[in-house]
Amino acid sequence: IVINRLENLSKIPRDNSMQFFDYISICESIVVGSSEGEFSYKVPLHMTNLTSSFYPGKNSDRFKLFRNCYSIRSKVAHCSEIDPKIEIGSTELTHLKETVRHLLLLTLQLGLDDVRKKARDLALNIT
Repeated sequence: IVINRLENLSKIPRDNSMQFFDYISICESIVVGSSEGEFSYKVPLHMTNLTSSFYPGKNSDRFKLFRNCYSIRSKVAHCSEIDPKIEIGSTELTHLKETVRHLLLLTLQLGLDDVRKKARDLALNIT
């Protein structure tokens, strides 16, 4: 599913909100299992935990970025208006693409189950 979605990203012209939708959906499929609830909190939390070693800045900044990205994904998925206060610029999109790349490499290295376990086991220290 993840590889299929990546292949399709290059074939279809997409605006920023649809790219956020695609990239967050990829991250979601990596970091949480299908039976876990509270996705709007858990996906950004797990993404923050798993990217702390390569992503510059504070955990709280990364969490806010990923939470905003997930909010955009939810709005697109449910055909709702995107809050104009949420930035969906090229910088955020670049960070999200880099996160997807990192998570895919980590998944290839550790395996999907171990990545999900690592995401759950890591403590988040929002400062």
